[in-house]
Amino acid sequence: MHGLADITIALRSGVCQGGHARGVGYEDAFAFSAAFKRAHGVSPSVRRRRAGAA
Repeated sequence: MHGLADITIALRSGVCQGGHARGVGYEDAFAFSAAFKRAHGVSPSVRRRRAGAA
């Protein structure tokens, strides 16, 4: 399992989700999204929408 900090940094990096996944050691975007949701309680897309609305 990858660290929460790695996932959070990847989300903030501005690259596509597939790039996030590979950047923090996941094989694909689905695995990254599932890990992100376990760590944050929401999917990366929901997190991005909420950040954009703030």
